[in-house]
Amino acid sequence: MKKISFYASAAVLAVGALLTSCSAIDYCPFPSKATVTDVVTEKYTIVASSNAQAVFTISATADKSEQKADKKGATFTGIDPTNNTVTVTATLVDATGYVKNAQTAVVKFSAKSTSASIAFDFAKKSTDTKTQAAVSSSTSDVTVTSNNSSVTASLTIPGGTTATGSGDDYSITAYETTPTVVDEESITIGQPVTTGDSKVMVLDCTPSGATFDQPLTLKVPVGKELTGETVYVKNNNEKVSGVVDANGDVAFTVTHFSEWNVLFDPIVTNKVVNTMTLATITADATAGDNFFNYNKNIGVQYTATGLMAMFINTIFGETNTKVAETGKFTSTGSGKATITIYQNYIDYTFKYGSKEFKARVWGNVTSVIDVVPAETPDTPGHSGGSGN
Repeated sequence: MKKISFYASAAVLAVGALLTSCSAIDYCPFPSKATVTDVVTEKYTIVASSNAQAVFTISATADKSEQKADKKGATFTGIDPTNNTVTVTATLVDATGYVKNAQTAVVKFSAKSTSASIAFDFAKKSTDTKTQAAVSSSTSDVTVTSNNSSVTASLTIPGGTTATGSGDDYSITAYETTPTVVDEESITIGQPVTTGDSKVMVLDCTPSGATFDQPLTLKVPVGKELTGETVYVKNNNEKVSGVVDANGDVAFTVTHFSEWNVLFDPIVTNKVVNTMTLATITADATAGDNFFNYNKNIGVQYTATGLMAMFINTIFGETNTKVAETGKFTSTGSGKATITIYQNYIDYTFKYGSKEFKARVWGNVTSVIDVVPAETPDTPGHSGGSGN
């Protein structure tokens, strides 16, 4: 299940404008100093998508706009989160052949993390199967693959193997886990991002609960970037390790079937908060409410592949996308407004074994607004207060 993409909040700072040319005895239709008196903060936003047609719902009050059909997603804005945590559920329109018909992701918001981009990965049950009778009568190894899955994986069974517990066909289906999007405040240098094992990939082996009279091999690609590192799979009762080979594959030896989770728990070694200028807008301002439009970044950027990329998507949301945003400020007078929009981002460095990789997570948005008042002509009969 794919992730989940991330962030932006808009605290807006107002800068007072310059004095006008009005004198004390002139009639001015606006205050001598036009200032910004009120702003609207940026809204909480979630962009949800999936690799199959789904209906998206969330556990909070929000506005929803459907995207184009080929995007298979929805955008939620104006979210009113409770305790800064929102759950997003994707339910398949047609679940025929899929492992699950619905997934629920958790998004954690903060003042610095106000948006998220999440992509769900729905996997179809593999149709590459082998009967137990065919395997037990074979004199050579038998391999089945996750042929319908978005993640490639294989299961190799020694010829002559017998199973107890179920007579169903052998199969393996692989997919990414449902994302849990974390906020910046929960991340600590020197610690994993999450507590406990981070499950980033699922290897669903059938028949579940079956045990075998000799070991079987699960094989899955995790990326050449992890070559030489040890990776683990875990079910409810057992944890098995494997070393990533030069091709970026890792093999695990197991003796029974269940839902095996591939784990990945890199340590956060550094995080740097920085700011970029997102846009500069010049527009006419009037006394009262004024609106401006801009596009903000949400989600995460990275160059990692394989298991590293799955981990980033699971923790920080889906890859970077842009969302249209409308800002508002209230001015005491008319004039020319210059709106400078900034967006914060955090560059994270992770380490797993001897390997390092980086991710840029987009954060909150701030706006600095400067209103320069319009020139106002003197009222007839008053030429600067000379009395003539």
